[in-house]
Amino acid sequence: MKNKIINIAHRGASGYLPEHSLESKALAFGLGADYIEQDLVMTKDDEIIVFHDLYLNFLTNILDIYPNRSRSDGKYYVIDFTFNELKNLKLSERFNIQDNKKTAKFPDRFPIFYSNFKIHKFSDEIELILGLNKAMNKNIGIYPEIKYPQFHRSEGKDISKKTLEILKKYGFNSKNDKIYLQSFDNNELKRIKNDLFPEFDLELKLIQLIGKNQWEHDLINKNNKIYKFQEDYDQILSKEGLKDISKYCHGLSMIIDKKSTKDKIIYTDIVKNIKDYGLDCHIYTLRSDKDQIPNYANDFEDFVRILSKQDIDGIFSDFPDKMAF
Repeated sequence: MKNKIINIAHRGASGYLPEHSLESKALAFGLGADYIEQDLVMTKDDEIIVFHDLYLNFLTNILDIYPNRSRSDGKYYVIDFTFNELKNLKLSERFNIQDNKKTAKFPDRFPIFYSNFKIHKFSDEIELILGLNKAMNKNIGIYPEIKYPQFHRSEGKDISKKTLEILKKYGFNSKNDKIYLQSFDNNELKRIKNDLFPEFDLELKLIQLIGKNQWEHDLINKNNKIYKFQEDYDQILSKEGLKDISKYCHGLSMIIDKKSTKDKIIYTDIVKNIKDYGLDCHIYTLRSDKDQIPNYANDFEDFVRILSKQDIDGIFSDFPDKMAF
């Protein structure tokens, strides 16, 4: 019998409230998510915050509060600000900027810079979820992602170590605990498995995130040098790559192939190959916004139905209430 597909709230209930706000996490809990995701980045004073980007440009009012603190690429990096400074910012629904005008990335979602949302610490979110678990007699899990660990190391900060310290403090110790720990960084996952887990006496489920090879992120480090991060995801998804991943990871999280049509749904061999090595497969990200449903699906419900026919174990969505498997 096929296991239940787990419902993973992508950055919380981010289809309804600004991503990674505590309010979106509480809503995700109430809307029936099995796991709630946290993207993790580090501040100047070594706090771990829940925030997707390494910089603050497209999710906060940083330009209004600290207009002169960008690096040479025009980005306002989280790592250049203390947590107390970040608390002065307003957290917004994601937006784009063109000709100094802000427009919502998803126009039908919560209005940008409406109400008063704040950046918060990873520890605050853990306490919210664990507290709700106790109050509501549930066992909803967490799904943190360590963002750009090598970039953090180039800035003199070990985000992986700090993250594991926090997880251990809150009782996340073993593969039986309700946590998946994820990263796009293949080498860092090996380091966590082989070096850091023994150091902290931990053994958590690790997830290798899969992106696209053309995803290349240019960042400016503290020495004003360009930092690049790019993985060879084709290699990771090869038979050899999957065999290697199976030695240190519990599973993979991957983008969705959109080559199918309504008349011909194509199920690639990728999921089968992943399963051949005993790995779980979690896919991302399902959104019911306009232009976010692929042409091969009639509507969002049909999209979910088509995907759930594959041998997958979890799905990330911005809309955890719409994930009827």
